[in-house]
Amino acid sequence: MLSSQGEISKRLATALHFGIYNFVRVHTTLGTTPAVAAGIELERWSLERVVEMTAEYFRAKEDAKFEQAFAVAGI
Repeated sequence: MLSSQGEISKRLATALHFGIYNFVRVHTTLGTTPAVAAGIELERWSLERVVEMTAEYFRAKEDAKFEQAFAVAGI
């Protein structure tokens, strides 16, 4: 279990950094992103795509909490 909001924020920031590093940033030695070079993705992601995916993740997470609260209340 995560002990504090600061620890959660650090983990989220680290995950975001690695995502951008591997899926968005073009590496000069590879000429593309590591994800494309490894065959995980066909094309590099835009930063806008990462922002949209992150926003959608948190929106879905909030929706799940909201729906759970209604289920508990029997509504």
